Amino acid sequence: MANSPFFPSTISLVGQTANPATTQDTDTTQSAVSLGRQGDLLISGVRQTYGVMAHRGNVFWGGATTAGIAIPINTTTSGSTFALQNPAGSGVMAELIDFDLNVLAAGVASVTTVGFSIVNNATNAASAVSGLAGPIRAGGNPSNFNGGTPACILAGAITFASALTVAANWGIGLFSFGVSYLPTATYNTGPFHYAFNGKVCVPPGWSITLTATAAWAANTAIPSMSWAEYKL
Repeated sequence: MANSPFFPSTISLVGQTANPATTQDTDTTQSAVSLGRQGDLLISGVRQTYGVMAHRGNVFWGGATTAGIAIPINTTTSGSTFALQNPAGSGVMAELIDFDLNVLAAGVASVTTVGFSIVNNATNAASAVSGLAGPIRAGGNPSNFNGGTPACILAGAITFASALTVAANWGIGLFSFGVSYLPTATYNTGPFHYAFNGKVCVPPGWSITLTATAAWAANTAIPSMSWAEYKL
């Protein structure tokens, strides 16, 4: 690098060629910068965006069963069929990573928008919270299968003290469907994918719950999502 007032002499960056698939330093180790075989600087992208967090056991995922769920209406419901709750005192911030929606079509339904209502559990308390079943953990599976239980709860059932409203709770629209989008039961569609890209973080004492703007007749859905947990 060129000379500067901070570095009066030229400094060359020196690293060590390393295989990130087989090399791992322990925490607090002082080590050389990792380089590829062409002297290229290796960055954490070799594990994708949340790879390090997942390796450390701080990324989680889960979803509804293949039987599907009915999505409640965002103006009349006090009960949830798919929600992420970050309990008060959890000590973590939950950053939403992505959300997927598979549709089990049954026929023509009203125009609807599917999204998340936001609930402050200090003013609208949550009870009867039931974590969704999973192959590794109920309430959220660790991306590192040997990981632990999340501080947050991916729930298949929550009862809120009062009904949700558009003015107080509706916040994150995800997908819209026209009246003829699902003409017959033979038109199952999806997955519809939404990447949050840092847009939404759920702090302790808050929940987000999947809702829709209109009843979807007999149509049901299989939602799933992933999130990362950061210590406060």
